Amino acid sequence: MVAPSVCPKGYRLPPGIALVLGVLIGLSLLPVLKSLFGAQLFSCTCVSLCPNSPRNLTAAAQSAAGGEAGPFSSFIYPTWPSTELSPADFIPPAPKSKKRAVDEEVLWGYVPALDPRGLQRGLLHHGDPARLRRALHKLMSGQKTVVAAVGGSISVGRGSATQGTDIDTAWPSYLDQFHAWLRAAFPASKPELVNKAQSGSTSNIFDACAEVMVPEDADIVVVEFAMNDGTQVDCARDGSGTVPARGSFERLLRKLQALPNRPAVVVLNAYSFIRGSVGSYLKNAENEMSIIAAYYGLPTLSMRAAVFHQMLRNQYGYRVDRVRTENLESSKPNELFLFDISHPYGPTGHRYMAELLIGLAQLTAGSLQARPLQEAEHEVAQEVLPPPIIPGNYDKKAASCLMSRNFEDVVVEKKGFKWVNERPDAKSENDEKWGWIGGKPGDFVVLGVDSRSSGDGAGEGASVADVLLPVLNQRAHVILDSYNHLRGPVTTPLNTSAVMRGIPDAEAASEEEEEEKQQGAMSQGMGKAEVECISGCECETTVLDGWWERHASLQVMHTVMVTEHPKCRIKLTVLDESSGKGKAAGHKVKLTAALVLAGTSTEGLSKPGRLSAIARRR
Repeated sequence: MVAPSVCPKGYRLPPGIALVLGVLIGLSLLPVLKSLFGAQLFSCTCVSLCPNSPRNLTAAAQSAAGGEAGPFSSFIYPTWPSTELSPADFIPPAPKSKKRAVDEEVLWGYVPALDPRGLQRGLLHHGDPARLRRALHKLMSGQKTVVAAVGGSISVGRGSATQGTDIDTAWPSYLDQFHAWLRAAFPASKPELVNKAQSGSTSNIFDACAEVMVPEDADIVVVEFAMNDGTQVDCARDGSGTVPARGSFERLLRKLQALPNRPAVVVLNAYSFIRGSVGSYLKNAENEMSIIAAYYGLPTLSMRAAVFHQMLRNQYGYRVDRVRTENLESSKPNELFLFDISHPYGPTGHRYMAELLIGLAQLTAGSLQARPLQEAEHEVAQEVLPPPIIPGNYDKKAASCLMSRNFEDVVVEKKGFKWVNERPDAKSENDEKWGWIGGKPGDFVVLGVDSRSSGDGAGEGASVADVLLPVLNQRAHVILDSYNHLRGPVTTPLNTSAVMRGIPDAEAASEEEEEEKQQGAMSQGMGKAEVECISGCECETTVLDGWWERHASLQVMHTVMVTEHPKCRIKLTVLDESSGKGKAAGHKVKLTAALVLAGTSTEGLSKPGRLSAIARRR
């Protein structure tokens, strides 16, 4: 047996001294170890938590953020810079090298303008992460990735440079900004953007045509319909939030999730403050849409949640007391949130929407760094969808989907109707507004379709927001009147300090609510048409009514229940009557698409109603 060696008692050091000596020796060796093995092994890596730390920011980004940013100085993001910035300062340039799968500097170094607390609010529901983690894994692995989008004119790019040259900003749409960031952050995968949004469309159009319009190999699909799928005029005055039926929206989500590539479906809800909600947080289509998205575990982003509180404070970059189109000379380029009453402005509203998508992508990329993609997550993506949240609301495959330019040849006979693009200066085909238009009683068209179906398929006292809310609400009505030509443009900025002292808002104080003026806000000139089957198929005669109480142009589906026939002929004749009164009355009828679906009722397509009420019906 060998006895253990024991250090002589005289050579032992007290524990405290030994600890200090060990630390000093370690620090003295650290530069040598760094030079031998590289600094990367001995540096704190916190990109998934604090991407605004100096290590992850470019010099330009640090300057824009206001100097050196310590870890967790604002949790994730700095606030809006006080100086005016150009798109080049924040939109990443095209990658110089496409060999690297991930450009860490771009992935974590982007400096958003969106208020940091607003960003956290805007990431409303992270949902089931499996599908989005699969998509980000492809991006981070350098694999081909396809991002698709469906929505209305906001997704087309209205209010941004994407809409054309007739706008005073170089900031593109939120989709183009997001796409530019993806290309720079993940150069090897060469992300592709397929934007299928259509101006003036609602979810029922895409519900019928999803398989035709969205590519089968899509990895991510952004869905934006909160502005077009029902707004304030469809809501009850008691603030209950009653909105149109959500049947078509749910069917669209089901179809997108069932695409062959099982994409990650991201619901992005836009917000205006003026149009639709008129200053209300409650009255918005987003309420029920978010419930449906949560039911399916879909990531949901909310502009309303992200920016509403900043709007109430009339904060720079979020101001909604005026709109940009009427204040080009009196407002700064990055001051106002809205371009017009409906569309966000490129350097503010559109940019905030892009940053919600970027923030969601960053969170997902960070989760993959912490825990790599598991095989079980591929299995989760292939799971069968649960039954519809609205009983019986199963999606159906369209036998035919003829819209935009493809709709022209559907008309086999006509009188008075003309094929017209009401937006000839549109920059993209998505932004064009083609349709057959008639304007006189007796004008008619005959549609020739194959109607055979393919089957189913606050503290004490009043805060700034408390005081400004009623003033901003009234200002929103005044701006609406200016757009309805009931008064001149709203150009005077809201004097917040004066309102806090009890001085009325100069623009809104003189506005009187007059019934005749409100009547002028209705959709002017739209009329009615009789719809009947004249040969081949059979159907009940119905009346198409193109008039409604909104100063907006949207496609709304009129459903005709027909029997199946390869040569179904449907005639539409303009009637000598209109639901409008006075100047709002007219005889214009516009047809934009013909869709054939299996066994579809009018439920959820054009009739208003509560989600709960639909769920009770059998």
